[in-house]
Amino acid sequence: MRRIRLAAIAGAVMAIVVFCLLTYRANALFDVTPDETYRMGDWAPFEDGYLIDQTIEHLDGYSLQIIDAEVMTPREYLSAYAKDGATELGIPEDDVPCVLAVTISLHNEGNTDGVVSGYLWRIIPASLNKSYSFDTELFEHVGGVGDTFKVPVGGEATATFAFVRWEDTPYFSRGENIGMRRAAVDDRSFHLTMSMKPVRRIYEFCVS
Repeated sequence: MRRIRLAAIAGAVMAIVVFCLLTYRANALFDVTPDETYRMGDWAPFEDGYLIDQTIEHLDGYSLQIIDAEVMTPREYLSAYAKDGATELGIPEDDVPCVLAVTISLHNEGNTDGVVSGYLWRIIPASLNKSYSFDTELFEHVGGVGDTFKVPVGGEATATFAFVRWEDTPYFSRGENIGMRRAAVDDRSFHLTMSMKPVRRIYEFCVS
């Protein structure tokens, strides 16, 4: 009986040891991504960071600064920034405060072949329950270059980019109003995710 008890204790101890070793090994191999947080006015480098694909996103040498942010209607945004004379989109939301207008500077220290893609940008409010994406339709009246931006080496460029949150139209909508629409901005604090790997770079800002 004593031998059986000792064998049971030894087996339990061995099981605990094995469990501890496996836990240690799992923790040692776990890929912990460090965070870097920047705030309005800071110059934040992209370095070797990327959001989705490191082989496509090559932004080493680029850095980003958020100068200002405000909530506007599409009509206000176009009246303030459009370079082609556009004053509205001709949509029901033209007078709805649904545009998060973010003034961003991009600086290129020495990148000869990389481009910044607005398509990949996502702005998340402090509530973490929504997502604002780059509005190509609005910005084409301002920049006229689609959703990719290249700054000459040693140069700097500043523009006010439009971000919107899309939502479904009401169930009983009719005609041209069926589908998706730009939702009113009801948040005040946000962050722009610059990269997810190898460092998670977050740029925090508030609307003015």
